[in-house]
Amino acid sequence: MDCFFPFLQTTARSEGFNAVLKWYVNPNNSLLTFVEQYMRIQQSILSRQNEFEFNTIVGEPSFLMGHPMERQMMGTYTRRLFNVFQVELKHKSSYFVHEMGTPNVFDIVPYTACPEPLYHSRTFRVRANPSDEEYECTYYKFARDGVLCCHILRVFDKLAVRLVPTSL
Repeated sequence: MDCFFPFLQTTARSEGFNAVLKWYVNPNNSLLTFVEQYMRIQQSILSRQNEFEFNTIVGEPSFLMGHPMERQMMGTYTRRLFNVFQVELKHKSSYFVHEMGTPNVFDIVPYTACPEPLYHSRTFRVRANPSDEEYECTYYKFARDGVLCCHILRVFDKLAVRLVPTSL
């Protein structure tokens, strides 16, 4: 079964869950107490998920850039992921596109150090296949987190792509 855990690696999920268990459960507790505490953890997680879903459905997020993709993604992402997308949309202006010799292969180079510490002054390569609506960045944020990275968004600008392709 495929499970989608945005922004977490396998180790991070395991360590995070262990930390939660240590907070709620004492190793000297009985099995009954463990089950009761585990149910409290589960209820807490479900409550937070319900809150995120409520905020997504009821609240209207503010638009940072006025970009057509913002309006499109507002209806696609939860509020939390939409906010991550907005940050990526903002960071794309920190880069310029250097076309490589190969068609539809681009190096995305920072003008100066990008404000995002994970990117900083690194150059990323994006391979684009506009006819098949396929885009891949060496950062792999979309594959890992389900959010397009600023590098692919920058290539969208170069190729005059105004809306996120529905195949992504």
